[in-house]
Amino acid sequence: MDSFHRWDAALGAFGSGLWSEVFSPLTSFLGRGLMSLLTLGMTSARDSIYERAARGFCEWPSVLLLVVFGLLLLYIPVVLSTAPRFFSLMTRWLRKGRDNPEARLARLAQLRRMNFWLAISTYFFGAAVFVQILFFAYTNTVIARFNQTLAVASPYISAEQRTVFVARFASMKTRNDFVLLFEELNKIAESHGQPHSDFSPW
Repeated sequence: MDSFHRWDAALGAFGSGLWSEVFSPLTSFLGRGLMSLLTLGMTSARDSIYERAARGFCEWPSVLLLVVFGLLLLYIPVVLSTAPRFFSLMTRWLRKGRDNPEARLARLAQLRRMNFWLAISTYFFGAAVFVQILFFAYTNTVIARFNQTLAVASPYISAEQRTVFVARFASMKTRNDFVLLFEELNKIAESHGQPHSDFSPW
């Protein structure tokens, strides 16, 4: 039993180390690369994320997931109840051209076109949702990293200075505003022996 626990602990430590040293940086790199690709490197698009972060945590992804889950619960019974009739109608529709090969081929081609455009619409919607969640996730990361760095520096600043930092964060409009604010907090923390944050703003 002790041997099992040792192996379990070793595997857990290996998995944690593998994630923190390999997969987490790789995921962050790919995510930022995708965001740069989607925004075409435009400064205004990047600044809009920091302006959004100034408003506070984004709960839209949670709301979106709840909406999708609710729609699934709503539509699954509808689909299950209407699917037999739909497929029955589809079968009769295809059989109408059974004796006429040309008509049958035309109906199959029409069905393929319907499936194609349905698939395209589904992929487009899925991609749009994924992109929104990606940007919202980074927005929340910016807020969390600011709060963490502010908490580390708080013992070394006055209450008034802390209020000023919070106000500056709430009023920022661009990435440069965040970088300047973030670096000031890191310098305060480093001057008192605290480590510099490993977060690099996108």
